[in-house]
Amino acid sequence: MTDLLPANSTAAERAISDAMARAWAIATPADLMWDPARIPAEYLPWLAWAASVDHWDPDWTEAEKRTAIAGSAAWHRIKGTRGSVLTVLAQLGHEEAVLIEDRDLPRLGDDGLALGGAWVLGPSGPSWADYWVEVQSRIRRGEADEIKARLDGVVPARCRLRVISLTAQQYLLGDDHWLIGDDVAIGNIYIYEV
Repeated sequence: MTDLLPANSTAAERAISDAMARAWAIATPADLMWDPARIPAEYLPWLAWAASVDHWDPDWTEAEKRTAIAGSAAWHRIKGTRGSVLTVLAQLGHEEAVLIEDRDLPRLGDDGLALGGAWVLGPSGPSWADYWVEVQSRIRRGEADEIKARLDGVVPARCRLRVISLTAQQYLLGDDHWLIGDDVAIGNIYIYEV
């Protein structure tokens, strides 16, 4: 073995040099490891982790995985904005969803109006950082939970999703939801109180 160690090197230094020479002999595509277009497919999950891909689905096609990794830096530039929330909603199939921020809530009486012992009208403690999502089509509770989970990974920590509801143009009585006027929905809304 030829190395650049001086003649007076210690046994430990020679052992380290020998181990490094064997490590360099292992064939690795090091020049490909940071390129999402050329990295071998079996290394994509590790590159996704290194590139901080927020949402990763192992069932995606290889092309979808490479696209997610390549777009991670651009995604993190807009993450936390209104546009990122609308993008996530579009990815989940709700392109026409309406995002409402800093909503004026309908009020009856003063803030302490209670109906019975456990019923309070309106959400407790509304904040300027609260937001609401109105979807155009009826969704199930599991879909609402998925929307909430994906949005929690996008919005700033101070923001709070209060309600996912069907848009106010849907007037059904006795099916899944009711509307009282244009503002107050009862049923088919998913309330996420913190």
